[in-house]
Amino acid sequence: MRLRAIGAAVAAAAFAASLTFVLAGSVGAATVTIGQLGGSGSACAADVDFVQTGPTSLAVPSGNWTVSSWSTQAGQGVVGPSAGQLQLEMWRPTATPNAFMLVGISPVVTTTVSGVNTFTLASPIAVQGGDLLGLRNITHNYGCATQPTSGTIAGNLDPTAPTPGSTVTFTVIGSTAILNVTATLQSVTPPTPPTTTPAPVVAPVAAFTG
Repeated sequence: MRLRAIGAAVAAAAFAASLTFVLAGSVGAATVTIGQLGGSGSACAADVDFVQTGPTSLAVPSGNWTVSSWSTQAGQGVVGPSAGQLQLEMWRPTATPNAFMLVGISPVVTTTVSGVNTFTLASPIAVQGGDLLGLRNITHNYGCATQPTSGTIAGNLDPTAPTPGSTVTFTVIGSTAILNVTATLQSVTPPTPPTTTPAPVVAPVAAFTG
């Protein structure tokens, strides 16, 4: 009877083990930075939304990402060093030429008079491959781009900032400019489905009969 009880306990444990599973998958560790710093040769008007439409090397690479922080280099406008108020924008191309949907926009920030300013986003912006860098310039004459260089930007004058999900039609305003902004991206790896743990093989336990 004693061995029969032990055999029943082992079988119960094996059955319980067969019901356990393991969850896998997490946010990936890959980090990339897109964009370019520097505002020399360009002083931008206030209340303008910009999008960097080219080159493609400045767009979000393939995959799913979140924008965790962004940077700009202050003090390089053509009228001399000055602070600026800005917002990072991330835009997604639509099927309509020069029309882009706003994926996300940062809170308004104020830069120092000069130097590189980096801002961490309390709520990261989810983006995907092909999304484009953008910048909302609020301060007149802030050096929001570098010229002349190989890059294409489009702009739209609007005293009111766009909201995520809205679509804006832009006008191409420069084919030799790159916006004074970079964004740091964190890759996102989708979680893998649960996997079951195989139950161990349990040898049958013989019981004494006498």
